[in-house]
Amino acid sequence: MRISIYEDAEKYLADWFGAEDSLTLSSGYLAGQLVCQSLLEEGCKLFHLPNTHPALHVESRESKISNIQDLTTILNSRMQKSESSVLLLDSIDFHGNHYPDYDILHSFPLEKLILVVDDSHGFGVVGKDGKGSFEALSNLGAKELIVCGSLNKAFGLQVGAILATKKRITQIRHTPQFTGASPASPANIATFLEAKNLYRERLDSLRQNIELFKSLIEVDPFFEYNSGHPAFSLKNPKLADHLETENILITRFQYPTQATSPLTRLIINATHRQEDIEKLSEAIHSFPQTG
Repeated sequence: MRISIYEDAEKYLADWFGAEDSLTLSSGYLAGQLVCQSLLEEGCKLFHLPNTHPALHVESRESKISNIQDLTTILNSRMQKSESSVLLLDSIDFHGNHYPDYDILHSFPLEKLILVVDDSHGFGVVGKDGKGSFEALSNLGAKELIVCGSLNKAFGLQVGAILATKKRITQIRHTPQFTGASPASPANIATFLEAKNLYRERLDSLRQNIELFKSLIEVDPFFEYNSGHPAFSLKNPKLADHLETENILITRFQYPTQATSPLTRLIINATHRQEDIEKLSEAIHSFPQTG
């Protein structure tokens, strides 16, 4: 028997994002791994778009094909043989290639594929009323859609979530991995429910800050970004050094391994004041683009 607050939160999540059902877990990483393990046990083959989050990877048990053209050819071939296949990706790719149109997916036989999407960076941020990417993904017509991810990005809570059909959620709920894992903290779940009006107010503030930033900066010369999303990927990594000299620190670290190039992003949030964004824009304007 579970504490009733979990069912309350799961019903609210499903209703808000537009899914048949949902499941909460202790982290977004666990949510992704649980979905992958469940599909592998059904005999599905996993295929990933490039740069998909590690939460949707299961080492040594997945396809390593990353070329889009080759991936399309292989998936179409598998569909002709009625072989079960899963396509996994992140909803937000930080370069404007995924949300909101997902043009990159239009060459795949989606009506015959299970589509699994990590929406950690979409939950509570994009879509109408912060509903994330579920509605846009539903409109693509996949055979089955499973959306998972972390609520830690927008909501600041260590909670993972899975959105799917009632049948899929019931099946995952009865796996040994789910029953053996620790749940999300009841306090975090309660906070999520009790702060829902505050989250929506802060989303309005976030969107106002994004629009203010874009009104002060000609964004395209400096950044790659998804429309409506608060993360702006630097086209020139030297801009990060310049901002640091102006006492402005942005996201900059090597990910997912120490061997990869540093990930450099500027993130606008709901707590930034108008003067913060004005100072940021002035610092960007002072950056010598030939540097």
